[in-house]
Amino acid sequence: MLVGFSLVLVAVGLRSWPGPGTLILPVLGGVTLDYLLPHLPVISGLPLRLASVLVASWMMALGGALMIRASVGVAAWDAVMLGLRRVLGRPLSLTRIAMEASVLAAGWLLGGSVGVGTVITGLLIGPGIQFWLRVLTRDRPLSGQASTTPSPART
Repeated sequence: MLVGFSLVLVAVGLRSWPGPGTLILPVLGGVTLDYLLPHLPVISGLPLRLASVLVASWMMALGGALMIRASVGVAAWDAVMLGLRRVLGRPLSLTRIAMEASVLAAGWLLGGSVGVGTVITGLLIGPGIQFWLRVLTRDRPLSGQASTTPSPART
């Protein structure tokens, strides 16, 4: 939760203003994870574990895109991503991959473990969010980003 609120401050520094969702999510997410994690089953077998990581990454990307489009405040990490995308002018997917790679490298250098699932999620989450944002609003791009699909003719 502390990291979530710290990221809100970083996002504000990037002129990515928090909404109510941005301020509620660190607490709601922290409490929910603290409760759920001890009750989740351990997944056995490499194919099932890889499938779980792929599906979870895809669903996390959908959730991030839905939060962005809802305009009620995104998760703090997504707010940093949007702020960096605006400041750097780079595609959202590349911005997120760079963020994930930086955090992965820092965690590894600090002695943390890096698993295949961590790498898969880090590589998929940014492109997944970008994909879902395009699917959710083909005719309404993010501010400052040109639409990649033509908007339907209006009568």
